[in-house]
Amino acid sequence: RFNNFNSSFSTKFKFNNLGLTLGARQMIGDSGFKPYYHFGLRLEYTVSTNLSDGQNSIYSVLNPIDEFVNKVNYGVSLGGGFQKEFSEFVGGAIEITFSPDVSLQYEQQALGNIVLPGFPNAVTIGAREIRNYSLEISLVLRLLRKVEYY
Repeated sequence: RFNNFNSSFSTKFKFNNLGLTLGARQMIGDSGFKPYYHFGLRLEYTVSTNLSDGQNSIYSVLNPIDEFVNKVNYGVSLGGGFQKEFSEFVGGAIEITFSPDVSLQYEQQALGNIVLPGFPNAVTIGAREIRNYSLEISLVLRLLRKVEYY
């Protein structure tokens, strides 16, 4: 979220990413609610953003610019949960996952000599960066199948 000098102006920036996670899960116990933990490496590709939507404003130069978006990002996923089998074919789980990015989603160097309407002197916009951190809580329904070999 970016707020400029006028507190009534606020814009939400969206990054739509497609991700792939490769990891492992380890069960800890064998009780009714089986605890587990998981770890994974993530790779994400930025499909689209809404950064160019607000470029008609006189202060649009203050907004992030699409050219500084890193299309490929990577990070890790760490989490755990509890798994329960309800019947032979249905199970469930509650899970919490923390997924910080190692790379930057957005990286812009300082921009100097920017002329803004209503300001007597040119301004410098400092370097900006965006790094994603997500916390996900999931309720999982597991549909199990039974394979019989003859």
